[in-house]
Amino acid sequence: MPALGKHALLGTLLGLACLSAAAQNNPVRDPNDQLLREQQEKLRQELLEQNSAGKIQQDSQPAAPAADDNAFPADIQATGPSFDIQHIQATGDSNLLSARAFDRITQPFVNHAMAVEHINVLLDRINKALIQAGYTTSRAYVGGQNLKEGVLSITIVAGRIEAIVFNGAPASGVGAWLAMPMQQGDILRLRDIEQAVDQFNRLRRNNVQVLIKPGQTNGGSIVEFVNKEGPVARYNLGIDNQGSSNTGRARIQAGVDLGNVLGLMESITLGLTSSKETNAIYGLVSVPWGYNTISAVASISEYQNLIGDTALVYGRSKNFSLSLNRLLARDQNSKTALDISLSKRESTREVNNFALTPQAQTSLRVGVNRLTRFDTALGAGQWTVDVGLSRGLPILGADKDPDDLPKEAARYQFTKLDAAVSLDRPVAERLVYRSRVSALWSHQPLYSSEQLFAGGVSSVRAYPESFLGGDQGLVWRNELALAKTQPLWGSARYEPYVFADAAILRTVSDKRSRSIAGLGAGARIAYQGAFADLQLGRALRSPDGYEKQGWRVNASLTYQF
Repeated sequence: MPALGKHALLGTLLGLACLSAAAQNNPVRDPNDQLLREQQEKLRQELLEQNSAGKIQQDSQPAAPAADDNAFPADIQATGPSFDIQHIQATGDSNLLSARAFDRITQPFVNHAMAVEHINVLLDRINKALIQAGYTTSRAYVGGQNLKEGVLSITIVAGRIEAIVFNGAPASGVGAWLAMPMQQGDILRLRDIEQAVDQFNRLRRNNVQVLIKPGQTNGGSIVEFVNKEGPVARYNLGIDNQGSSNTGRARIQAGVDLGNVLGLMESITLGLTSSKETNAIYGLVSVPWGYNTISAVASISEYQNLIGDTALVYGRSKNFSLSLNRLLARDQNSKTALDISLSKRESTREVNNFALTPQAQTSLRVGVNRLTRFDTALGAGQWTVDVGLSRGLPILGADKDPDDLPKEAARYQFTKLDAAVSLDRPVAERLVYRSRVSALWSHQPLYSSEQLFAGGVSSVRAYPESFLGGDQGLVWRNELALAKTQPLWGSARYEPYVFADAAILRTVSDKRSRSIAGLGAGARIAYQGAFADLQLGRALRSPDGYEKQGWRVNASLTYQF
């Protein structure tokens, strides 16, 4: 056999041996595996953090809800006749308040002598409860009745939407209908209007605000949406040094965001990421449907890297995910949503043009996420939580686990639980603390695309890339930054920060735990459409068998136009 042929054969055998060994423990990872996951997480976070506060105005502003006062106003002096009231009931649109809420307000007045002054206090409390529930144009009244029988009837009249106007014209079109969970003639509920504003403002080109004006009919209101629309397309270009050591550190990125080009109030994002030995393209589209958002994410990626001197590994993967996000509840300070996503992944690999067995995996994730905003003496803060349960399914052409699969081998049909908790709050007059914990637990070995990884700017900073994977564990990121950006030059502003991150991960196949930690400082700089993030960090510890890390500079530059 010629020497070159021997070298090629040895290289192929070496590559196959390395890939086979890795597949039994920690399967070889596609450098672009995290791309789809990051897009899904980003979409969930953006939907959760949409904030309509300050974007809704009302011509006749209702009185702000006061602190709860459940006591009977005994200090009020009656100027007219009083009646002993043994029972208070709601009529009309009584379902606007739950029976429990209505009883909580009215119970202190039962078995008391009530005059007109006491009834007015009761009506005021009921109206404030209606406002707090979002029914800002609904009112409680007392009609003519005989109070000598000891029964007081409170009539609740719902305020309704008389008309919906968009930029001065009646709202029409499929996009507006999809984005709004209410329509003309419905009871006016502030939560519905807030949801419509959030759905419109999902599109980066939109800046929708709302004015609620009195209508022509009794109890009717005109809901007017005003949009200062931007360009249909927004482009971005970026460069960073956060690629893989095997496929090239330097990465370039390009993307475009499109809004409502199909008339469905849809958001479309297309992007490309490329380095020396890897390429990935992805697309994301999301469409509103009232309290639901339907989205699809797809990506195609390829990479190649050299094992030894003669084994060239080429990999290609296709990812697709379809998800439904349903807002379950919202109020002035919080949101709770249900997220269901079905994902499909197909991957192929070659060693020196020798094709390996392709892999196909399908998984279903069901999760619940919540955001709560709060006030402190130093300013506003928020916390979020996202918990999900995933299951690998033998459907849509996915590979099935054989009955004799070794315990230490990765599974296509797996079960895993993931969670993420974040906190953002001021801790001093000029400082804000940000923290995020991401956790994963599975009692089965997972393929790398399903594992939790640590390292790199999106995980444990001070490391050049995401390199440490596990089936169980957590990643904890901490950051202390100035609460407000500081002027740099002209209109440029910057935000300095310090960070300390850590992770501990365990692989089920070998029952080994590994941990990393790093700390450092950085600055985010914004100037017109340009954004830069510079970090200087030092790894504090590296797992056995991994190269020891020292100081590391991570840098990224993005320009949007």
